[in-house]
Amino acid sequence: MAMVMIDAAGQIALVTAETEKLFGYTREELLGKPMEMLVPQRFREAHPRRRADFFADPMAGRMGPGRELHGLRRDGREFPIETALHPHVTPEGDFALASIIDVTERRRAEVVQLNMAAIVKSSEDAIISKDLNGVILTWNRSAERIFGYAAEEIIGSHMARLLPAEILSQDEEILGKIRRGERVDRF
Repeated sequence: MAMVMIDAAGQIALVTAETEKLFGYTREELLGKPMEMLVPQRFREAHPRRRADFFADPMAGRMGPGRELHGLRRDGREFPIETALHPHVTPEGDFALASIIDVTERRRAEVVQLNMAAIVKSSEDAIISKDLNGVILTWNRSAERIFGYAAEEIIGSHMARLLPAEILSQDEEILGKIRRGERVDRF
C-alpha cells in the first residue's frame, strides 16, 4: 500500500517506498510537488475542490465511493486505484494521509468473473458448482431446465438429491481426495 501525506495546499510532504515503486518517481521527485502530478489530467481540475472539501470537514474514509479513481505513473500510464484519506493534525499544520492501492489485478479478475458468469448463464449445459462437502452452491438456468428444480429449491442441498447412489459414491470419493490434497485425474 502506497502512502502519501499532503498539506492543505496539496503539496506532497511525505511518501513511502511503496509510493515510489507504484508511481515510478523517486522520493526527491515527489516531495514538495503538487499531489495532482499523481492524478490523470482529466481528473485534475476537480481534485483541488475535493481536497478543499476534505480539509474543510476532515473525516477518515474511502475517497470517491462509487467513482472510478485512477493514478498516473511517471511514464504516463494510468491505473485504477482505491484510496482512503485520513486526517492528520500536527503542530506544523493539518495534513491528509492517503493510502493508495493499485486494483488493476482485482479489476481484471472481476472482468474474468463477469465473463465466466455470462458463459454459465447462457450455456445450454447444466452447470452446477458445489463445495467440498457436496453442497450445491450455484445452479444455472439449464440445470433448472434439465433437472426440474429452480435455483432457490436446490442451492444449499446436497448432491445426493440429484445423483444415483453409485455416482454419488464416486463423487464423494473424488471430493475426499480433493479435501486431502490428493491429485484427481478424472471427474
